[in-house]
Amino acid sequence: METNIFSGLLLIATGAFTAGSFAIPFGNVKGWKWETYWLIYCIGAYTIFPLIACLVFAPSFLEIYHQVPGNVLISVFLLGAVYGIGNLSFGLSLRYLGISLGYAMSLGLMLAIGTLIPPVLDGRLKLMTAGSGGTLLIAGVIIACIGIGFSGWAGYLKDISVSDADKKRVSLSLI
Repeated sequence: METNIFSGLLLIATGAFTAGSFAIPFGNVKGWKWETYWLIYCIGAYTIFPLIACLVFAPSFLEIYHQVPGNVLISVFLLGAVYGIGNLSFGLSLRYLGISLGYAMSLGLMLAIGTLIPPVLDGRLKLMTAGSGGTLLIAGVIIACIGIGFSGWAGYLKDISVSDADKKRVSLSLI
């Protein structure tokens, strides 16, 4: 497969744009329950568009799947299910915490968990922390968690400063 820098940068820019703007239409959907438009988003983002991408960029992707061992496919499926649960939780955090606080807390926790869990599971964490790079990595995760804590505290302070009537009005406008 021939690659070039421009097409790679274009793909990265497209992904960054879609990741940063996926929730914009959610604000314009009136009269739908959250679960309905999140389900439509998930069907499009996790089923239809990946299938189209496979058909365009790797038309023989089914042949590739036939060559992959069954235990690997099961692991990928299970991890995909975990990702789906995480995505559902992320959507709920956006609904109940708001976009700014939901993003800060959810993405911060994903950063921390996603950085630490893989080395813990395959036994590389001790090896990683033996060098200065691993120590810096752990320090970065700790700093990120402190930032998450500050974001949570700010959200708590905002929550106690908003009246119950305003909270009810906002929650009714989300339904």
